[in-house]
Amino acid sequence: MPVVSFRLMAKWIAHLNSRKPEERGVPCSGNAPVIQGQSIPAIPLRRSIESCFDHLPKGVGFMFQAVALLRNSIGLCAVGTCLIGSVLVSSAHAQVKIQDVLAYRPSQPGIDIDTPTAEEIPNCRLDVERTENGSGWVLYGPQGQILRRFMDTNGDRGVDEFRYYKNGLEVFRDLDTNGNNEVDQCRWFNTAGSRWGIDSNEDRKIDSWKVISAEEASR
Repeated sequence: MPVVSFRLMAKWIAHLNSRKPEERGVPCSGNAPVIQGQSIPAIPLRRSIESCFDHLPKGVGFMFQAVALLRNSIGLCAVGTCLIGSVLVSSAHAQVKIQDVLAYRPSQPGIDIDTPTAEEIPNCRLDVERTENGSGWVLYGPQGQILRRFMDTNGDRGVDEFRYYKNGLEVFRDLDTNGNNEVDQCRWFNTAGSRWGIDSNEDRKIDSWKVISAEEASR
């Protein structure tokens, strides 16, 4: 087992602390993605372990930084992964609330989606979901049914897919495909249809259809 130099560890931790939050991939209040004139907190999950320490008291953050370095140096995988993973998820939940997610509505009118009442909100659950390329938030209703899934699909810390559900099935999705924090495509699914619309000037009105059935086109 290699010998860990605590002097080297202290120097490395000091280096981490000297870097600006944005250099460590930490979301800053002024960088929250804005879409449809509203602000939603950036997805705070990052590949870098160190980003979660900024939300902790200085002494506690130092301790977990040490655990992270030890984990990488001498393979304390079980302890390091569990502790740091717990802190990361707790930190993420501290930034995004259920009400933040529910503040968003589909960009197109007439979309029938499930939305909890004020009395049901305390029984809802907001989970962090990580994928190969990004991360996001999944909101579950009081009966455990999925209500919303807001995802950063390309790892740039901006939500680019807003998925809305009815009876546990996705019925509508807003997409920001060009990364400018505005919806430019809309998709309907399952009981809502199968349309795929393009909003080229991002004014919340469909300008052309990428996919639309003959039945839907005749409506």
